[in-house]
Amino acid sequence: MSGMNQTPSGERVHIAFFGRRNVGKSSLANAFTGQSLAIVSDVRGTTTDPVSKSMELLPLGPVVVTDTPGIDDEGGLGALRVRKTHEVLGRTDLAIVVADASAGLAGDEQALLAAIKEKGIPYILAWNKCDLLDAVPEATA
Repeated sequence: MSGMNQTPSGERVHIAFFGRRNVGKSSLANAFTGQSLAIVSDVRGTTTDPVSKSMELLPLGPVVVTDTPGIDDEGGLGALRVRKTHEVLGRTDLAIVVADASAGLAGDEQALLAAIKEKGIPYILAWNKCDLLDAVPEATA
């Protein structure tokens, strides 16, 4: 009988967190895994590379959870980070799009959601920072 740790990465369900810089992707990924998967900071662009963690998610089974850099990163280095994020999207089975409820959906997020829908990837739109609002915005994605 093989254990969870023997399950190859390619045979696991890949769950990834996507969104703009500083919307709380890393905080949510850490809460989701129950571990310090990614560094959390108020500084925009703290996550510079995709960070993955293999784990058991019951009742689903073996999964890989990935936190990604922001889809709105800027400059030459930022463009490389955005490319890495889109590479992760190519191997994602479930996308969790994290959006700042106090800011609404930006153009980058709309484009990301369109790409996710085009690829037929199931997704969850997670409104973060709701504690800063009187009411949660209605989903328009």
